[in-house]
Amino acid sequence: MKEIELKERISHLERGLRLLGDDLEGIMKIKGAIEDIKAEIKVLKIYLGRVNPDFKSQYPEIVKKLKG
Repeated sequence: MKEIELKERISHLERGLRLLGDDLEGIMKIKGAIEDIKAEIKVLKIYLGRVNPDFKSQYPEIVKKLKG
């Protein structure tokens, strides 16, 4: 009887590890997407700073308004 219980426990642990692995893959994909978005935002900030020099001084105010 102990052998059957041990096999069931191992089976549950293996299933749990597979689920965690799947979740981790999803999280890593999301992390990659977030990193891409961060890079795109950085590019946009640089572009806007070049096209409109006032943007650099106005940006902190804009962020404060969005957060507050």
